[in-house]
Order: sequence, then structure tokens, then C-alpha cells
Amino acid sequence: MEKNSENMELKRILDILRSKTLLLVTILIVFTLLGYVYSYYYVVPKYQSTASLLLIPNNTEEDKTITTTDLNINSELISTYSNIAKQSRVLKQVISNLNLEMTEQELLKELKVQVLSDTYMIELSVTNTNPQIAASITKELSNVFLEEIKSIYHLNNIGIVDEAQVPDEPSNINHIRDIAIFFIAGLAFAAVIVAIIYIVDNTIKQEEDIERYIKLKTIRKNTFKLKSKTRNCR
Repeated sequence: MEKNSENMELKRILDILRSKTLLLVTILIVFTLLGYVYSYYYVVPKYQSTASLLLIPNNTEEDKTITTTDLNINSELISTYSNIAKQSRVLKQVISNLNLEMTEQELLKELKVQVLSDTYMIELSVTNTNPQIAASITKELSNVFLEEIKSIYHLNNIGIVDEAQVPDEPSNINHIRDIAIFFIAGLAFAAVIVAIIYIVDNTIKQEEDIERYIKLKTIRKNTFKLKSKTRNCR
């Protein structure tokens, strides 16, 4: 009995899918078009420029052994250096040097400072709607940052490995990803529509539905056939 019930429910779902095929396909097309329009016309392109800086460990000669203590000191030092890049003093200097029309908080939002795992490297990245400005800020930030390190620690143990370049392509635009996200959203919306129809419309509208779902002949049809046979016998 349970198996028949499960089969009936499955057939109901399939019937809904068949009867609402046009609606469901339309939903998917609409969502896909929305994803296309959003990705190509509404996403504001942003460009990211990155500079890589390297901390030079104190023990660089071949005849010296780098101890665990040295590694810990350098790890703490690189972490401290990365925080200095986001300090107000550095940001103010960059804004002043480039005559930028932005606040420290706005610049901080565009700035990303990352210490690469298991290395002595720091990446300074700036994201802006203008690729030239992104590169200019990153370069100036790198220079101001290095000067600040020398001023505070009186050390010259960090330098620029890869200088910031003007990015060719925006970093925040991926048309295929955006359209795929909207398509998946369309699938989810279509599934919700099917679920609502399934929950709300659970009535059997005609005799054929009984035969289709549970494979039982209706009493009315059986009675009609019986009467027909009786008449023929007479």
C-alpha cells in the first residue's frame, strides 16, 4: 500500500512537471537573461593591483643555521609589518602624496594586506574602479610602507619583489559564474513553484487520474461495462 502511495505521489509530481513545462522553462530563461543583464550591464568593473614584498631573514649566510627561535621572530615580525601597512599614518601619507579624493576609511576598504602562508612574503593589493589609480596607489603604498618600516625599526630587511602593475582585466567580473548563479536560482524558484502546486493542488479532478495514479478501474466504468454485457445477453 505504501509503495502504491509513493508511486502515486511520484506520478503526481511528474504530471505537474509535464503540465507546467512551458512555465518552468520560461522561469529558467528569464533568470538566465537576468543573470546576463546583471553581469554585463550592472556589475561595476573593479581592478586589483598587487605588489609583493619579501622579508629578508637575518640568517641568510650558508654557514648559519636558522633556529626555531629565529623562525618565530621572523614570523612575528612579518605579522607586525603587515599591520603597519594599514595604519592611519601610512594611509594619510599615501592620500597626501597622490592627492587622492578619498578618506582613510575608503582607502582601507580598497586595501588588502595578506601574509602568504609559510613564507616571509607580504602582498599589498588595492582594488579600484580605475586600473591606473589602483596601480598608482599600490606602488605608493609599497614605498610609504617601506619607509615607515625603516623609520620605526631602523631596519632595511624588507623589499619589493614584484612591483604593482596596471591590471588589464577587472577582478570582480566572471560572466559564466554570474549567469550560472542566476540559472541555479531559477531552478530553485521553479522547484518552489512545483512544490506549491503539489501542496495546494492535491485533488483528483477526473476518473482517469485514479486509473493513472493507482491503476484501479473506477466503479462507474465497471458498472457501465457490466450493464453493456447484460444488455448484450438479452
